[in-house]
Amino acid sequence: MTKAQEVFRKQLLSKIHQLPFVQKAKEQEAWEVWLGERYGVPSCSALSIDELRNVLDVINHKAPVKTGGRRPVQSTRGGITEKQKSYILKLWEGRSNDSLLKFAQHTLGVIPLSLDVLSSAEATKLITGIEYMQGVKKR
Repeated sequence: MTKAQEVFRKQLLSKIHQLPFVQKAKEQEAWEVWLGERYGVPSCSALSIDELRNVLDVINHKAPVKTGGRRPVQSTRGGITEKQKSYILKLWEGRSNDSLLKFAQHTLGVIPLSLDVLSSAEATKLITGIEYMQGVKKR
């Protein structure tokens, strides 16, 4: 990699890390998951210049994800299962998704971007909280 390419790559990394979406995702510990699910890497430092350009375009809704020959991989983090997700939605039926995410913030201490970013353990805590709130479970 030439000196000019190194400088350009660092500029791309800087632009990416200054985006509000990325900062919010990092606060919620979802950035590594987002990268892992889309590009198969835990950090932007492992991406090529073309992939970094694509990350910017994807975040700015200008392009679909291109992995440059990489295969998108499943998250290594034990994510929420379909059964947990459907049970949460069943318990929360009749209420808005925004209120569910606010309840998740209250229960878990983080604001999830969606249910899909929750770990299995966080989903279990959320289910327990909803069950207590609705009187399904008693202490």
